[in-house]
Amino acid sequence: MTRAIRMTDEVARKVTRLFRRTSESLQGARGDLRGMRGDLVEGAGEFASLIDGSAREFQGCWRATLDVYGDSAAVIAGNTNAQHVDLLKIDGASGD
Repeated sequence: MTRAIRMTDEVARKVTRLFRRTSESLQGARGDLRGMRGDLVEGAGEFASLIDGSAREFQGCWRATLDVYGDSAAVIAGNTNAQHVDLLKIDGASGD
């Protein structure tokens, strides 16, 4: 007979807190992108029109990346120690 391996409640709280903070930090960084793009274009002076489109695309790519990472961290935080899978039962059910 096997038992599921689970984290202690203390470790689960630490992991959950870590991923929740990571998610919040990534969402904060996403907001910082707005100002950074403006600063970049403004700093380009007379060349601003040449880089504005690329800066906007760059900002969009980073925004999407931070959204995926932030959402993933939030999902991990929400699921930490909340579920388990008995691999032996799954293997037994497959006939292997």
